[in-house]
Amino acid sequence: MLFRTLFLYRSPALPSDAELERALASASIREPGALEPFCLGFASPWGGADERLVLASGPRLLLRFVRAERVLPASVLAAAVEDLAAAFRRAEGRDPARSLRRRWRAEKLAELLPRALVRRRSGWVLLDRGAGWIALAASSRARAEEALSLLRSALGHLPARPIRPRRDPAARFTAWVSGEALPAGFSLGEGALLRGEDGARVRIQGSVPRGEAIRAYLAEGLRVVRLELGFRERLVFELREDLSLARIRMVGEFSEDESGEDRLASQFALEAGELSLLFGELQRLFEIAEAEENEKAIPTPLSVR
Repeated sequence: MLFRTLFLYRSPALPSDAELERALASASIREPGALEPFCLGFASPWGGADERLVLASGPRLLLRFVRAERVLPASVLAAAVEDLAAAFRRAEGRDPARSLRRRWRAEKLAELLPRALVRRRSGWVLLDRGAGWIALAASSRARAEEALSLLRSALGHLPARPIRPRRDPAARFTAWVSGEALPAGFSLGEGALLRGEDGARVRIQGSVPRGEAIRAYLAEGLRVVRLELGFRERLVFELREDLSLARIRMVGEFSEDESGEDRLASQFALEAGELSLLFGELQRLFEIAEAEENEKAIPTPLSVR
């Protein structure tokens, strides 16, 4: 799977292939500077030295964003400062002041950071121009926002915001496990997380009980905030109360006989097609506003250089 965790946004105005190619070329990934903890940029979905930055499948586009960061363990920096502090104690017979420790830390950071190894981590951006969706495959909401800010900065302007459902997702999840019929095409999976207002949490592994079997939890004020679901017997995923998707997997994936460019293109077309259908159903079930209704003022873009 290309997309294992997704954070969803709406946009009423997504750029064309040509606009994207020009914008992303100006924000391609580079090595962080000697004193830069990290930098952000775009790279080819195909990897290597390939210069293409957009993979298209009909109205859907795939982008790859990269975070290149210098890896300097906090313990290494702390040990270097402590060595200076120990030498100071031997020479002066007292502990160094906090201001001196801060100065030493800044000096050691400037000395060690340029020698730190660079680690690259990448994620995916799915743009669906036909329906106004932006789906970001990132390890966390913060990383997704980072990628979206990078895209905004590259384009100069991109009206986009997180989805806002009118119907409470946790209330719907709870109703489904209480015995309400699931919508057509959906099925219960094998996991759920219940949470109470007091912070109490119950995680269910395996088949999710329904009706009487789960009402004892609900009677204690717990609600279902994460629920594994199946969709069209093709997708299995965990749906969360912010309508992000996690642990996504496909049932009966594409042929492994394909390789290289054909394999990536086929994989993207298959996954994006199924996800597009799912996004449409989520919009209907939770009454998510259309892209035009979601538009708002855009915050200051994140610098990519």
